[in-house]
Amino acid sequence: MKEIVSRDLIIENSPLTVEVPGVGQVKFKMPTKGDRFLARKKARESAPSELYDRLEIFNEETSRLVQIVLIEPTISDEEYNNVKESEWYAIVDIVSKEILERTQKLIKERDSVMQPFLEQLKERNQEISLISSKKVT
Repeated sequence: MKEIVSRDLIIENSPLTVEVPGVGQVKFKMPTKGDRFLARKKARESAPSELYDRLEIFNEETSRLVQIVLIEPTISDEEYNNVKESEWYAIVDIVSKEILERTQKLIKERDSVMQPFLEQLKERNQEISLISSKKVT
């Protein structure tokens, strides 16, 4: 029998280490819902939508999210505008890639469980539609 999901599994956020080529190792945590909201807020303050297009705002949100989830090194809001772009974007690219890969792995696992259910639901909806269309005619 499988164990019930523990609160720690959902809340605990142990640091992860990743190698950034040409820069070195960094530690980060997986983003929380609060981290994403804060990143979006910071991005909108520093890149107002009337001055930037959607892609630039998305890139700023991603950059701010990485700033928030970095554990080592930490980059304060005051330091953020003074980071060297080449090193910073190397860190942003690798950390955001790691976050995306870990998230996609969980999505694939969930999809493999959900697919049979979705197929059944689709078949049931088709049957209901067929029955409904017969009643109308």
